[in-house]
Amino acid sequence: MEGTALYRPILKKAWLMTKKFKYLWFFGFFATILGSSGEYEMLMRITPQTGKNNSVIGATWASFKAGLENGLASDGGLLTNLFSAIKASPQSIVLVVFIFMLALTIALFVLWLAIISEIGLIRGTAWASKNKKLTITNGVDFAVTKFWPVLAANALMKLAVFILFIIVGWEILFLSAQGPTGTIIYYVSFVIFALIVFAISFVSRYQLYYIVIGKQKVLPALKSGWQLFRKNWLISYEMAFILLVLSLLITAIGVFAGLAILSIPINLPVFFPLEPWLGMIIALISILAVLALNFFIAAGLTTFQWSCWTLLFDNIDKGQSISKITRTAQDLPTYILNKK
Repeated sequence: MEGTALYRPILKKAWLMTKKFKYLWFFGFFATILGSSGEYEMLMRITPQTGKNNSVIGATWASFKAGLENGLASDGGLLTNLFSAIKASPQSIVLVVFIFMLALTIALFVLWLAIISEIGLIRGTAWASKNKKLTITNGVDFAVTKFWPVLAANALMKLAVFILFIIVGWEILFLSAQGPTGTIIYYVSFVIFALIVFAISFVSRYQLYYIVIGKQKVLPALKSGWQLFRKNWLISYEMAFILLVLSLLITAIGVFAGLAILSIPINLPVFFPLEPWLGMIIALISILAVLALNFFIAAGLTTFQWSCWTLLFDNIDKGQSISKITRTAQDLPTYILNKK
């Protein structure tokens, strides 16, 4: 089975790529803004928490409700307060417009940077898989040429997920209040819902590869992404599960390390009396260290995940891969006979 192993060689090579080509971490950090750190982030967003309504399903409906109640209300709503402020002080509209335009400009720049970084990361990991180095400047120059197709692909994915939330979100929430039977159906429905959301994420990810690496246009790339996922759906879920476990492990280590660092300025004065100014300096250094640790984890983890997907894409696009479950099922009869 060693010769037919799929995931271990991918994980090992992706780790070596992540260590060797650290310039990819620049793209990896900003690509995280788009939620490009993998299906782990998607799972955390759609998972409901006990006693709360803060999953994406619940948040979607809560935001609609809040928007209707607060944004359009006639007594103290957002629009009412805005018009009242403008009416009381007409010159304030200049400040409102300025703040709005500034916020819009910053938001558009962050979006541009995130898309550029995602493209640079895909391109960079593809080159790194062939032991070629792509500079940040060359990566950005190339990313500019693919900006609009990748933006459209991301928008299609977000729209598809949002429509799915609208169609089935209310029904899933309704089931959770229908007693024990409704609760069971609720969790079964949620699992199915999560699998569909993951499928959309996989198709979108493969679509991006076909756009950036395969040089296809948006719709043909979407079709190619769907066909690739349809033929390799089990492999896609297996890879996502492996990366989910690794992400949880790395995140847990990162949280533990962050708490340990932040505990230094709290516990140090207990054993060594410090001047107030020195204590503040140590606290500031600890905060900066935690921020640096977060940057390190976010950039490195995103780069590693995209490296894994790049290598997997290269394998399955060539039709060279078989899922672990399928290989195990095929080899099980032979294994049993040999044991006998």
